[in-house]
Amino acid sequence: MKSMRLTMTVLFWTAAAGGLLGAFAANAAIISWSGTHQVKIIDPQYQMTAYTLSVPNGWKFGGVIARPPTGCHAVSGVPKYTILSPDGVTAILSMPGVQWSWSSSNMESPACRDIDIDTAAQFLVQIVVPHLAPNARIEAVLPLAPAGQAALAHRQESMQQQEAGTAARFGIPPPKVTLDGARVRVQYERGGQPVEEMIVSVISCTESQRGALSGQGDRYREPAVRRRNCTAGNVMIARAPKGHLGALLAQPQFPKIFQSMRVDPDWQSRVNRDRQAAFRQWRAQNDRQFAAIQKHYADVNRAGIQRGVAFQKQLAGGTQKAMQADRATQSAIDKSARKQELASLNQQEFTDPKTGRKIKLSNQYDHTWISSDGRTTIQNNGTFNPNGVVDPVRSSWQEINPTQ
Repeated sequence: MKSMRLTMTVLFWTAAAGGLLGAFAANAAIISWSGTHQVKIIDPQYQMTAYTLSVPNGWKFGGVIARPPTGCHAVSGVPKYTILSPDGVTAILSMPGVQWSWSSSNMESPACRDIDIDTAAQFLVQIVVPHLAPNARIEAVLPLAPAGQAALAHRQESMQQQEAGTAARFGIPPPKVTLDGARVRVQYERGGQPVEEMIVSVISCTESQRGALSGQGDRYREPAVRRRNCTAGNVMIARAPKGHLGALLAQPQFPKIFQSMRVDPDWQSRVNRDRQAAFRQWRAQNDRQFAAIQKHYADVNRAGIQRGVAFQKQLAGGTQKAMQADRATQSAIDKSARKQELASLNQQEFTDPKTGRKIKLSNQYDHTWISSDGRTTIQNNGTFNPNGVVDPVRSSWQEINPTQ
C-alpha cells in the first residue's frame, strides 16, 4: 500500500503541474529555485529514516511519519511534511489521508459514524477544505490531468483483478474496487495575506455485499448488507500568494520534487514484518469472530427448529384432546338421545353379560332375569327368583340391570 500511495502521488502531481493552469499563470511572477538538496523523513516509532526527498535549496523542510491516535478515521504510518519557501507563504505540503466506511445497515459499525462519500471531489469539498481552510472560497473543482486519470484507470483494473482472484479462491463474489482523484483550487487569507492553493487527493474504495441471513423461516431474517471501505491517500497541497500559484505549478522542477521521493528499504522491510504479524493477528481474531457468528445463527436455527417441534407437539396434543372431548360429548349426546327414545317407548336397554348383546325390554319391572343360554328373559316385580322354579333342568337364571 505504501509503494502504491507513493507512486500515485508522483503521477498525479506530475499531471497537475504539467501546464494545468497556463492561462491562469500568464501574468504571474516566476517562482524558481537554483538547485535541490536531500532531506530525510524520520519514523519516530522505529527511530530510522523512512523516506528521502530532494527539496529546493534555501527552502525549509520538516517531515515525519505520522502516527495519529487510533480512531475511526486515522491512517497511520504515512509521510507528513512541509516544504516552505523563503517568502514564508509559498509551500508544498503533504498531509496524512484518512479512512472511513459506510454500510446500508445501521447496525454494522455502531462505534464509528458512517460516511457516505465515494468520490475524491466529495472528499475534498466536504471534508478537506472545511477542515484545513474553513474560510476558503472554492474557485474550481477539477478532475486529474489526463496522465493522472490514465494511471488511476490502470491501477484500478489491476486491483480489481487481484480482488477477483482472491474472491474466486474463497468462492465469494468479488468486491467492487474504485479509484478516483480530484483537484480543488481555493482562495483565502492567511495571516492577512491573500493566498491560493491547489489541493489534490486520490481515494480508493472497496465495496462488498453480504447476502441475506436467516434462521427458522423469516422470523430471524436479516436483509443483504452493502459495505464500503474507503481510504484517502496523502492530501497534497501547493500554496502561493494570490496570482502566483500557476507559476509554481508550471515550474519544470516542481514534479521532480515528488519524483525524487525514495523509500528506505530497511524501514520498508521492518514495516512489512510488523504488518504481516498484525495481519496474522487480525485474521485469527476475524476467524474467531466468524466462527462465533456461524455458531450464533446455528443456535438460532436450532432453537427455532426446537420451538417448531414443540409447537407441533403442543398443537397435536391439543387437537387430540379436543377430538377426545368432542367424541365424549357426542357419545353423551347419543346416550341421552337413546335413553329418551327408549323412555318414550316404555323400554330400557340391557346387556347380555355373556355375549355383550343389547336387549330392549320393558322398563315397568323391578327385576330382569336372563337364562343361561341367553334366549329367554323374565321380568317381575317383588321377590320372585326363577332359579329352580322355571325350567330348572335346562336353565339357570342371572339377574341383569339396565345398561347405563
